Amino acid sequence: MKPLVRNILAGFTIAACSALLVFVDREREIEQRPVTCSGVTVTILDSAKVSFVTVADVKGYIQNEAGPWLGQKPDSIKLWQIEEILSSKPAIRNGEAYFTGAQLHVDVMQREPAVKFSLSGVESFYADPSGFIFPLQPGYRSDVPVVEGNSPLVLPSGFKGRIDNAKGRAWLGRIIDLASFINEHPQWKALFPAIEADREGNLRLKPAVGEEIFIFGQPLRVEDKFSKIKKYYEYIAVQNGERRDYKTVNISFKGQIICSR
Repeated sequence: MKPLVRNILAGFTIAACSALLVFVDREREIEQRPVTCSGVTVTILDSAKVSFVTVADVKGYIQNEAGPWLGQKPDSIKLWQIEEILSSKPAIRNGEAYFTGAQLHVDVMQREPAVKFSLSGVESFYADPSGFIFPLQPGYRSDVPVVEGNSPLVLPSGFKGRIDNAKGRAWLGRIIDLASFINEHPQWKALFPAIEADREGNLRLKPAVGEEIFIFGQPLRVEDKFSKIKKYYEYIAVQNGERRDYKTVNISFKGQIICSR
């Protein structure tokens, strides 16, 4: 090989090696540079069913209550604290915080109302299927059965959480079962949008159409009592083609339908 060619090849080799060394140094510098949180991605997992909280709400909770996170190293950010803050919000059932690389992710599940209470002298509130009580949320209206009047529940203003009193907790559980039954049957949901309760926990149902008031009694034997309501409309309310007007229809007793004018 001619000396000139040999020198040119040697020059190319040296230049290539120098460039490779620079690249390796830069890669090593990038690898050694500490990873810091670059942003947060919030996902409301059940947003198609419930709209109590928004992505902006969740980001605000984190920003205002979890301390600085943007630009911080992931291992310095207390994920458990973020989860506790989110779970403390009445409308949030739970939150999960985790990292993928430099991105903070927060997944949220909201509370889903089972029944609404609009009782005399008490701020309205929701109860979810587990019996957790939480206040109404601004700008949101849930299409669930409403309990009006009074109730055996004795709750302080602004109460949220689970009822300690065993009797009250049991009654609330039966009300939730009743609301669930009504929600599962569109014809009953349309006919009975509201339920009236008294301080002993007895119920009265006023239909959206008609003048009858159904004396339901305690929220027990729900399916049996609605079967009686169905029989009332099929065989008693109309006889010989004529509508018979009753003021009350008592379905609270086993095996009986007692109608009064």
